Amino acid sequence: MVVGRSFAYREAAVAQLVYLVMFSYTHFYKGFTGLSVTIVAIITLAAAMRLTANVNWDTEFTGA
Repeated sequence: MVVGRSFAYREAAVAQLVYLVMFSYTHFYKGFTGLSVTIVAIITLAAAMRLTANVNWDTEFTGA
């Protein structure tokens, strides 16, 4: 609600979709599920940070 629906649909929804798909896929690797989930979480975090690196949050939060 703070940064608008376009942000929610673009960056956040895509990151969650990738994470959920990869999370489900990691259960096929018996014995490596925890490691796989950790790696996917780190990759997802890195992608989200990369996508939002150039966002001026002061402008986004003030609505200017």
